[in-house]
Amino acid sequence: MLSSALALLPAIADAAPSQLERAKQVYAEGKQLLDLKNYVDAAAKFEEAYRLAPDKHLFNYNIASAAELAGDCGKALRHYRMFLDLVPEHGARKDATTAVAKLDASCEPPPSAAEVADDRSDREAERREALEQRVLGEALLATQQSVVRYESVLAKHGRQQPFAGILRAKKRAAKKIAKLFAPLDVEPVDDYRGQVAAAATVEQSCRQAETQEERNIAAYEKAYDTFDDDDVQTLMDKLLVRTESRHLRAFRDTCPR
Repeated sequence: MLSSALALLPAIADAAPSQLERAKQVYAEGKQLLDLKNYVDAAAKFEEAYRLAPDKHLFNYNIASAAELAGDCGKALRHYRMFLDLVPEHGARKDATTAVAKLDASCEPPPSAAEVADDRSDREAERREALEQRVLGEALLATQQSVVRYESVLAKHGRQQPFAGILRAKKRAAKKIAKLFAPLDVEPVDDYRGQVAAAATVEQSCRQAETQEERNIAAYEKAYDTFDDDDVQTLMDKLLVRTESRHLRAFRDTCPR
């Protein structure tokens, strides 16, 4: 039934000559696409033909039928109804009425603008939450790596400063960062990735510690910039100041060279 009705070209003798020829050409292109089962592009061609001959309402049936075959039930319903409203007598009306009843029962209405906006907002919130979890995890991981690194230095070289004092500060910092995960409803990372052995000398360990503190600073800055939460920004600001002005300077200025 669809194929026979789709083959019907509306009479368009009243259209302007240029539009008449163009509408015929576009319709023929749509029919070729339909024969190739390219229903989406066929529907688009029939719509273009209708725009060229807007008083030839039988095109609505062509558009609707192609859209139905393409799976676009919203467009199909709209143009079937336009066809029934605008073409009072035609052999395809029975098929159109049947199609409307079927699609009415199975076609879900398109989402409203508000629903689309809510969905977009939800996706954006999910992306931001994932980003926050990642950068906070990076800050915690860098701090945990500091703990492991400085413990290994003390175990190999004895009680060395500034490692011992900074180690205590890093342990406190790791606990404070871990507490920030509670509002995110996720468990903080606790894998102490990057298990490291102490360097052969204290001097080498100090150089490694400088690099570690630079990594900590970058992680704290990223967390500060990512979060709008006051608690997170306050803690990251304190850790930044302490790391830059005390820990990194201590390794640079007081360690043996």
